[in-house]
Amino acid sequence: MNNHQLLAPEDCNRLCAAASAATAKAFLTKEGGTRYGAAVLSRSGAIFSSGQYSSFNHVTNVHAEQAALLIAAMAGEPDILVLAVASNAEAEVTRPCGVCRQVMLEHSQRTGRDFLVLMVNRTGGYEELKVSELLPCSWAAQGTPASRPSALRPGAGIYTPRALSSTNLQTADLVSLKNGAIALVWDPNLLPGKSLAKIKYAPPQEGFRRKLAHSFTESIRYESELIESGWARPTGFGPLACLLSAEDMTGIYPSRLQSDSLPALAPVLDVTSAAGIPPDRITVTGSRALGIATPDSDFDLLIQASPEEIEALRHSVLSLVSLGKATIPELSGTWKLLSQAFPGGATSILSQYRFAETFALGSLRVAVILTPTVTQPPVLTGKFQFLGHKAIHGKVIAAAYAPYKRATFLLRESDGREVSVYSYHKLANLVREGDKLALRGWEVETGGRHCLIQLALHRDNVVWLT
Repeated sequence: MNNHQLLAPEDCNRLCAAASAATAKAFLTKEGGTRYGAAVLSRSGAIFSSGQYSSFNHVTNVHAEQAALLIAAMAGEPDILVLAVASNAEAEVTRPCGVCRQVMLEHSQRTGRDFLVLMVNRTGGYEELKVSELLPCSWAAQGTPASRPSALRPGAGIYTPRALSSTNLQTADLVSLKNGAIALVWDPNLLPGKSLAKIKYAPPQEGFRRKLAHSFTESIRYESELIESGWARPTGFGPLACLLSAEDMTGIYPSRLQSDSLPALAPVLDVTSAAGIPPDRITVTGSRALGIATPDSDFDLLIQASPEEIEALRHSVLSLVSLGKATIPELSGTWKLLSQAFPGGATSILSQYRFAETFALGSLRVAVILTPTVTQPPVLTGKFQFLGHKAIHGKVIAAAYAPYKRATFLLRESDGREVSVYSYHKLANLVREGDKLALRGWEVETGGRHCLIQLALHRDNVVWLT
């Protein structure tokens, strides 16, 4: 998306004024030096600003542009639309140095947005360039991920949605929306009458559907695409999210184990049966439930299971891995992220039976979504007080419901306060009782209890402490 389409001239002027004002924040080694200020406008509309932090040796300076990006990222707002830089220098126009250009370019690559840079003119006005235009022949680290093209799927699938007879949705249900988009329900009961969902496929265009970025492995990009889709709504406790009401949905896709899937899934059903999970608690979802799968598409399965059955399922899968009859997909983005985040990597995850929900049996690749056998109540009911985006740490004292799509566990902080954590990304599925964690999320107080809600991995993380 072109940033020019999002920004009015008054927004740019307001940001330039914020950058000029931020020169007063500069922390100099001595008075009389040049003051620099920078301000960034995030995708949510928030502005973050900073002056530079000067050091005596200059090598350890923190430049204003770097500091503004840092403050925005620490506030959970890394998706930047525009950055403005100003100074009290004698130069007619304040231009970023080479180091800041490199930092800005790398930030742009991480968020997938080629944001604008406004260079304030001392006599009024500004010059503007995109980040990509500021630093030709830039340096790139080996292994820097390239931008992934959006996946296209046939616009019309084998299956068609049926009418919604009620709003009694289940996790992993696929629903059609008013504008033709398709959403995957994450949590039918985040708020009373509101379902938390992920936009899976954009409305069809020219016979094809565009698949949105992966919400776990590409969370920044997905969040940006969600906002651009028009389905991001205020949650009331801080972030924007895809919250669906009954009037937003026009139909629901078949949510059962299709008979034509049974032969292909026979090896998986053997594994689930060994864990005590009957076939009537298994549903095919994702592209195969829509009939727009490609030959190499994963089988996305929703499985209702008790905590004891999940433990048995993981042991069953990993016993096949140890025998060489099943494998953990090396190219799986999910496994790469889990391995990087958990101490000891994939080896520790597997040896401790913390996760086995993405695996392969021969050429059959399976991704499992787990839900409880009982309906979970809404996370937030009645009145609640939003306390801000917080970072907390402590010890997990209950985690039986951590493996599910709405991962739920109880954390006790060092001062004895207990916080109920509700997480919607796979990192939380690794949590166990006794773990010492640092967490970040949206804190609310409701009914005398404290809750921390995690939606997007890039701002709502789980870190294991030794």
